[in-house]
Amino acid sequence: MGEPTVMPLWFGGVTGISNVIDIKLVKAVVGLIMPPDWTPALVTIEGSANGADFYTLYERGSTRLSFSVPPNTMIAINPDRLRCCQAFRLLSGSRDALIPQAAPREFGVVVEL
Repeated sequence: MGEPTVMPLWFGGVTGISNVIDIKLVKAVVGLIMPPDWTPALVTIEGSANGADFYTLYERGSTRLSFSVPPNTMIAINPDRLRCCQAFRLLSGSRDALIPQAAPREFGVVVEL
């Protein structure tokens, strides 16, 4: 198990889609810190195996990898969930129903190096 480190992930706001975070050099993604000013919305994770093409992640067949938690909280992530990815990004809402944020937001991605 590596030492936890926080990497910033910026969410521009009006598009409903965050920037891309490259995780090729981390051992595991183990948590996510919600911004204190997050406008309530489901957060969906899209992953990429090559860093360019992004897909909505599912686990156990039909369960979309998404969550809805209060602002200013930390979410524990099973380290195996993103092992198939070189990069990922977050959606406010879902691919078919994006919810813009009023202003840029910064998530903290907790990784093990």
